[in-house]
Amino acid sequence: MRCFILSVIISFSFSNSFGQNKDAESFYFSGRLKADSGDYKGAILDFSEAIKLDTIYFDALYNRASALIGQHEYQNAIADCNKAIDINAYSYNIYVLRGVAKSSLKNYDGAIEDFNRALFNNALNKYAYYNRGHTRNEINFFSGAIADFNKVIELDPDFPDVYESRGYAELYLGDFSGAITDFTKAIEKGDTSYKIIAYRGEAKNGIQDYSGAIADLNKAIEVNATDGDSFSARGKAKYGSKDFQGALKDCNTAISLDPENDDAYNTRGCIKYALTDFASACADWAKAARLKDETAADNIKNYCK
Repeated sequence: MRCFILSVIISFSFSNSFGQNKDAESFYFSGRLKADSGDYKGAILDFSEAIKLDTIYFDALYNRASALIGQHEYQNAIADCNKAIDINAYSYNIYVLRGVAKSSLKNYDGAIEDFNRALFNNALNKYAYYNRGHTRNEINFFSGAIADFNKVIELDPDFPDVYESRGYAELYLGDFSGAITDFTKAIEKGDTSYKIIAYRGEAKNGIQDYSGAIADLNKAIEVNATDGDSFSARGKAKYGSKDFQGALKDCNTAISLDPENDDAYNTRGCIKYALTDFASACADWAKAARLKDETAADNIKNYCK
């Protein structure tokens, strides 16, 4: 199963311009325009000029941190957030931003601590709930993630990516119907990326809707024919439909694209067992088990001597 990080990068102005250095303010608003258009490098240069002219310009520090995250410069973003917090420790979104940077660096405990602080400062902060849920997905705390995404939807039913993120957690918890509903909702709201269609296909496998799974996974593979997980999931659907040769071909493709794909080895083992190639089946299950696939370990115990 793929993991994904969807960090909400937010760009706000926290103070008014009263008493602000006008040259600094000019650079700041120029940076905002560039950041909004996706020109993060240009934005960083402008925010840096604003900060040179006014070293305690909170908004410039905040927005430079946001642009640095857009450039994947997470440590530098954290440094700017720390400076901004020294200026105003009561702002809530600065903790969200720092938490996003920490989560991107896989400092999940630090990220959750920042999201919690943001929620302490503002219990209705949808960005904090979303990103905390996102981080909880990363540490496999799926029930906690769902609780956070539920809160986001309560606060803003149109929040970007929240249905996909909740569906991902539901899929991992085995709530396949709930996942299908959420992935469909996300698609209806305009998210037609191959990943979400593939996720829905995987969820349909879970309720044994193999024809529906194959239809979704065909679409995902049309968009991205290099994603091993999509081939593995379609191989599982074809195996469920008893198209063993088609399933075998898909699993072989999945393994060629990702030699560490435990699910593909496990499914291929099941296919080979169905084709009475018992020795090869057990070899595939052994490989999957070495890659930490728990189902494969059970298959070895039950079917291999």
